Amino acid sequence: MPACPSCDSEAVVKNGFIHNGKQNHRCQDCGRQFVANPENKVISDETKSLIDKLLLEKIPMAGIASVVDVSEPWLQGYVNEKYASVPRQVNVRPNKSRLPINRLISQAVTSGSTVLIAEMPMIVAGAFG
Repeated sequence: MPACPSCDSEAVVKNGFIHNGKQNHRCQDCGRQFVANPENKVISDETKSLIDKLLLEKIPMAGIASVVDVSEPWLQGYVNEKYASVPRQVNVRPNKSRLPINRLISQAVTSGSTVLIAEMPMIVAGAFG
């Protein structure tokens, strides 16, 4: 039997199998469950790129995990990592030095001139004063 990875105890018993058929063990001293010789699956950059594209298509995460053969917890962690890397503040440049329509009208009213407003869908002409 393998030793416990947490406390190095030899008091380890078999504890069933995990989802992929590997033997699960439990330490009788500390209660830790573990698999001897676990294999960490490395997710390739190609797979991550495909996941990024699928996330933009609004496909459910369970479907993405199934199609690209990754676990849902791993995918959730990947999405959280992506979300955390996005800047929280969007930089917006102001428009050209156009005056808003309400300021244009108020300037025309105070000067007493006739104004033709052609930037709106309907053309409005009139004398203010």
